[in-house]
Amino acid sequence: MSDSKHTGSEAGGAAAAPDLVGQSLMGGAEAVLAAQNEWLAAVEGSVTSWLHRRREAVEHARQSLERVPQCRTMADLTKLQQEWMTEVSQQLAGDVAAWSEMATLLSQLAMKHVEEAGRIVAAGSHLGPPELLHAAADKPSRKRAPSPHK
Repeated sequence: MSDSKHTGSEAGGAAAAPDLVGQSLMGGAEAVLAAQNEWLAAVEGSVTSWLHRRREAVEHARQSLERVPQCRTMADLTKLQQEWMTEVSQQLAGDVAAWSEMATLLSQLAMKHVEEAGRIVAAGSHLGPPELLHAAADKPSRKRAPSPHK
């Protein structure tokens, strides 16, 4: 009688364990792909903005170079250089602020995805030892053989 109960529970666990393992794998894969998508979207916006700022910087440098022949004195040239340096400094400050914002966003996304991964692992961890053994194809754990050097 106990044999029939044992066999019946193994049959139910046998069907459930692979399904649960498969669901855990699929849930994990979906979570990884969703995370990658979010990260790429965040980076794409930052890189696009950075490229736009680089284009503006190149245009500003070109305009400054066009003004060099108009400088009649060293004071004019120095003033032009100071204007260019001021613009470059402002662009650098904008770049640092933008990259800082992106780093903050990426760290927030990382925390979010670590929490999601924890939930996925926790959801899959409700398998009991018999189900885990079956999911592992009933492989017994190996005991280490004594070392011959002792």
